[in-house]
Amino acid sequence: MPLREYRCCQCGAEFERLEFRHDHAAPTCRDCGSRNVERMVSAPGRIVFKGDGWAKDGYAKKPSGAKRT
Repeated sequence: MPLREYRCCQCGAEFERLEFRHDHAAPTCRDCGSRNVERMVSAPGRIVFKGDGWAKDGYAKKPSGAKRT
């Protein structure tokens, strides 16, 4: 469920909307009620990788006595 940002073309208000996959209705401005809104390009949220095996950890760590093939 992405959080999308919109700007109203009538009053200039900016707002966010949580959208579901099946939600195809055009958003309305919360200030003036206009349906004349445009979607803004925004940066994605912070991505956090948890667990072993990610690039920041040096991939999967092998035991110190293991041979490389």
